[in-house]
Amino acid sequence: HLLSRRQRQMCIRDSYNEEQTATYSVSKKFIDDLKINPKTSEIIFARGDSMESTIYGGDSVLVDKSKTDIQDGVIYCINLDGQIMIKRLQKIARDIVGLISDNPKYKTREIDLKQDSDTFKIIGEVRWWGRIAK
Repeated sequence: HLLSRRQRQMCIRDSYNEEQTATYSVSKKFIDDLKINPKTSEIIFARGDSMESTIYGGDSVLVDKSKTDIQDGVIYCINLDGQIMIKRLQKIARDIVGLISDNPKYKTREIDLKQDSDTFKIIGEVRWWGRIAK
């Protein structure tokens, strides 16, 4: 179907096997409000409880893959040792980053950006999340 000038397509991926599962049309206003590039943004679905009380398993999470510079306290989608995760990042020292889970039952993990460069990658900044009301 054709999209109006006020709509853009955004793909939905299964965050764990990287397969595209759907494509959604989103409004230009939504894109502008979030300051995202729809060509480099994807929606994935969260799993697990490590980011509760912010993001819950099953929530839709919009990731802008063009935004990979670490901003202190911002939530990112990352790849650590081949696992896709959503974590809040904190700069601890020049090359040390804390991977913070919002759920207090999980401890902060420190990553050395120089030593762990082969196993750690920032996929993109989380720009929005939401869930279907039940």
